[in-house]
Amino acid sequence: LRLLRNDLTRGKGRGWIKVRLEAPPPNRWGIGATVRVGSGPARAVVAGGSYLSGPPAEIVFGVPKGVPASVSVRWPDGATTTAETEVDRTVVVRR
Repeated sequence: LRLLRNDLTRGKGRGWIKVRLEAPPPNRWGIGATVRVGSGPARAVVAGGSYLSGPPAEIVFGVPKGVPASVSVRWPDGATTTAETEVDRTVVVRR
C-alpha cells in the first residue's frame, strides 16, 4: 500500500481561467476554434470522443495570479475575438 501526498499549496501564486465559447448556430460551442491565454500555447475546442461521451465545451488554463489575462479566440472561419479577464474566473467569449 502506498500513500501519495500532493504538497502543492492551493492558490499560492497559481490560478485558473475557464473559457467558454458561444457562437450562433449551427456551431454554438465554437468547435474547431483555437483559444490562447496570454502568450501561452493555443488549445483547440474539440468535439467527439467515444460513444455517448465527449470532452466539455470549456477549456481551463493554469495561469499565474495577480496578472490580468488576455484571452484570444480564433474562430473556425478565421475571425478573431479578444477579451480581458482576471484570474480564477470563467469568461464567456461570444462570437
